[in-house]
Amino acid sequence: MKNENYEALQNAWRTAYLIAGFIKKTLTIEEEEELDLWIEGSRENMRLFEELTEEKAMSDYIRWYDQQDVEAKLQETRMKLGLPARARVVSFWRWAAAAAILLLICGSLAYLFVFKKKESSMAVHEGKHDILPGKAYAQLKLSTGKVIILQSTTDTVVNGAISIKNGTVMNNASTDNTWNEIVIPRKAYYKVILPDGSKVWLNSESSIRYPSSFDSIRTVTVTGETFFEVAKDPNHPFIVSAGGINVQALGTKFNINAYANEAGTSTTLVEGSVKVSDVNHVKILKPAEQITDHDWTIKSIETAPVTGWFKNEFVFKATPMPVIARMMERWYDVHVAFKDSIPYHFNGTISRDLPISQLLAWLEETGNVKFEMNKNEITVLK
Repeated sequence: MKNENYEALQNAWRTAYLIAGFIKKTLTIEEEEELDLWIEGSRENMRLFEELTEEKAMSDYIRWYDQQDVEAKLQETRMKLGLPARARVVSFWRWAAAAAILLLICGSLAYLFVFKKKESSMAVHEGKHDILPGKAYAQLKLSTGKVIILQSTTDTVVNGAISIKNGTVMNNASTDNTWNEIVIPRKAYYKVILPDGSKVWLNSESSIRYPSSFDSIRTVTVTGETFFEVAKDPNHPFIVSAGGINVQALGTKFNINAYANEAGTSTTLVEGSVKVSDVNHVKILKPAEQITDHDWTIKSIETAPVTGWFKNEFVFKATPMPVIARMMERWYDVHVAFKDSIPYHFNGTISRDLPISQLLAWLEETGNVKFEMNKNEITVLK
């Protein structure tokens, strides 16, 4: 039992070390994966991670635990448990001493204050009219004018060039020179494989228009939000037209957000290289860079909050409430009104495959926002 206690304490310190490394941006890829596994282990872990990485908490946290003598604390713990003292404790504990203590303290506080609030918050929303999340659904508009409804994962052959398999529209190259369009309404999403093998994910309130067969230049037009995995073909440039800009790629992964109610059309590069242009600008992006056409300034960013949607997740990183509200409107087909201004930004990851009551309760657990729900109307309050 004593060894188990000490092992549990070591595990807590290891977690604290990983969180400290995240804050200081010193983690290796393997350590980042280890931290991700811990965060995904439970909602309690995720909630605690968010608390410790709040902007104000981070500086206090780092300043305090950097002053601790970890090796002495570990030796003292071993003696109290009746375990033989070690000549030396692994050096990374120096990183984590106070972080581990703070971790344990915050865990207790989270139970007393956050989780209890969760119970009451969920009680507010449960039992009322709930709203289910979006699902695979699209309208396929053929060049003939025929409209075909696509939903679920039903395998269907539309014609010789188009088929539906495992919930994905698959387009084979055709000899005719026609255009097709896929339209995604609110509360829906869909995946498309274009005639050249390129993959496209479409978010709610989005569309893509593409030819039945590509020429020397592969050109498509999109609205809303789309994520591309472009098939490599250096001899045939791939160009996406969206919201007045063109994005050219040669085998790459990128996200385009061209919603009319967002601040301009933004392009975020995940892998490869793209050229973003309009009549007055030409910019080249590198991975983990983003550009928006309202100012044409290239920014280095974390891509997860931008691309989480196509993995069916809401990923918030210092995300303001108005942006979250617009996401909710598109994904749940609701109307969100603000009774109060919410000056806070939100962090965390939660599945999009949940009814809206669970998302609202999760946001309320921060203590920075409240919601009232009346059918499809969501009111935001302090």
